[in-house]
Amino acid sequence: MRVRSVVAVAMFASLLAAGPTFAQRQGPFGGFGGGGGGGIVGLVSRDDVQQEIKLMPEQKEEITKILEKAREQRQGFNFQEFRNLSEEDREKRMTELRARGEETQKAVEKELLPDQVARVKQIALQQQGVFALRSDEVAKELGLSDDQKTQIQEKLTSTFRRGNRGEQGADRGNFQERRAQLEKDILGVLTDAQKEKFEKMQGSKFEFSDSGRRPRGDDQPRRRRPGGERPNPDT
Repeated sequence: MRVRSVVAVAMFASLLAAGPTFAQRQGPFGGFGGGGGGGIVGLVSRDDVQQEIKLMPEQKEEITKILEKAREQRQGFNFQEFRNLSEEDREKRMTELRARGEETQKAVEKELLPDQVARVKQIALQQQGVFALRSDEVAKELGLSDDQKTQIQEKLTSTFRRGNRGEQGADRGNFQERRAQLEKDILGVLTDAQKEKFEKMQGSKFEFSDSGRRPRGDDQPRRRRPGGERPNPDT
């Protein structure tokens, strides 16, 4: 599907270009800064996801207020400046962004019913795909061994390094091939039982659609495909 392909390339390219620290330790259910983007916060702001979880008008109103506040908090964030920071300053900045994202996510979850939270988390796992395996929460749920975690990290880091040597300028087909190969390699680290459990954790397949995307504003998220398009590496 063209929508998912374009989104996949954009996200994969931007995260390869961002460097290892940008995606470091990002969990599957949260985003950075909390104004949109990945995870529950970004997903619940989409019309198609709201329809999927049957979001009520009063819930939508409260969540909109939360997202507007988050957007105001992250005004002035400059991605290029962030990339140019020292490793220490970048990590400090990331800590601040993660804290804001967690605060926003908790506020959003408070407005949702338990079954709505569960479904959005399933969609978030589909959105993150194999990159979700870097999350402590998912690793614990699947019972990943230290050796498996190391292998997964090495494969992600290797992909990042290849991309950082100039391949991020390649065409969309190349990104799709690399992403597909990366997914195959990482899933190969899991046991059959772990693969089956990871699949079940993602729930029924959710199809992102153009009709579910609102006109892009500063607080509007980009999308990713279920089980396939996702972020990047290094620790």
